[in-house]
Amino acid sequence: MAVTQIADLAVPEIFVPYTQQAMVDNLDLLRSGALVRDQEIGRRYTEGGLTFNMPSFQDLADSDADINNDTSSLATPQKVESSLEIGVWMRRSKSFSSMDLAGELAGADPMTAVTSRFGNWASREFLKTVISILVGVFSQNVANDGSDMVHSVIGGAFADGVTNFTMANLTDLETGFGEYDPSRATLVVHPNVFGGIRKKNLIDFIPDTTNPAANSFIRTVGEHQIIRTRQVPNPAHPVHTTAAGIYHSYLLAPGSLRFDEGTRPIPVEPEREARAGNGGGQSTLTYRWARAIHPTGHSYVGTTSQGGPSNLTSANNLGDDASWDRVFTQREQVPMGLLITREA
Repeated sequence: MAVTQIADLAVPEIFVPYTQQAMVDNLDLLRSGALVRDQEIGRRYTEGGLTFNMPSFQDLADSDADINNDTSSLATPQKVESSLEIGVWMRRSKSFSSMDLAGELAGADPMTAVTSRFGNWASREFLKTVISILVGVFSQNVANDGSDMVHSVIGGAFADGVTNFTMANLTDLETGFGEYDPSRATLVVHPNVFGGIRKKNLIDFIPDTTNPAANSFIRTVGEHQIIRTRQVPNPAHPVHTTAAGIYHSYLLAPGSLRFDEGTRPIPVEPEREARAGNGGGQSTLTYRWARAIHPTGHSYVGTTSQGGPSNLTSANNLGDDASWDRVFTQREQVPMGLLITREA
């Protein structure tokens, strides 16, 4: 009788694409367009190193045109300024293991469950990393750029219609985008904030034209798709005010974050330890990936380890304000904003 082994479940050519597709299917932020795959980032992985450079030209300065005359005076040409964004690679792995005896007693193989559910785990891990980057980027904005990407309405105490989420407060956040039109952006909120929005009857439902066969709908607030996740920080990062009832809500225009993957030498690897469990046997599955998630208009300026920064808020990690620097000088060039509210 043929027996399914962990090596059969973890063929790299099958498991890796399956995991990546499952991650995409379960990551609303990616489907919304706020997070986009940038193959140029992926191509940089072959260059090696811990970080990579992404140079770009800035918009032309809004200086007045020259007035022509019939003299010998020469026009003074304006120079084209450039910016340099620096991205950082995150080389990470995750291992799951089970004792053979545990599967026998349960009547089911735990490793089969691991391989079938790993895509869901990977999507949650991806989102945690995205939120950590946003925490660091907006904390940097508060510390160094005059909070021009942040709108806080928390006040000194809760006041319904003033300190919590309202359309007026959302409009004020949109106004901070300047000339950039943040319509069709994605609003990422904590479930508690979502509940308050739902009670105010601010949520509309529009057909999901990307998947008409499923007869599904997209939740929107104003012009923005709304996504709820417990990964949104509460209480906030130490740079911001921390207190019970204070929440962050992110407004992310299309392309606010870009990402791509590098190829690890052995992305998925099964392992057997026959002697574990005093001879009962143990199976382990390790998944490795290399990924860069980059906030548009910023540079990673921390000192990273060989595996890249973690999701923590400590020094040099993704959630630390000192790990980031905004290199796009104009607020309108950075298509994201943060609304801080007090919900109770």
